Amino acid sequence: MSEHRAAYRYARALMDLAVEQKKVGEIQGDIQTILETIEENDSLRDVLHSPLLTALDKKEALKAVF
Repeated sequence: MSEHRAAYRYARALMDLAVEQKKVGEIQGDIQTILETIEENDSLRDVLHSPLLTALDKKEALKAVF
């Protein structure tokens, strides 16, 4: 449950910053691209959901993709 609260806080902070910098459309597009990429790629989704991989491993996988 606390993970969801943290995710909400980060999302809220990101949107507040996007509004402040007048980049809501740009950020929204980036988030949509990320979501679509994860939804369309079973291997990436498996990596991100794997309990065997560390957060650092998952971060590196995302960096490689994006």
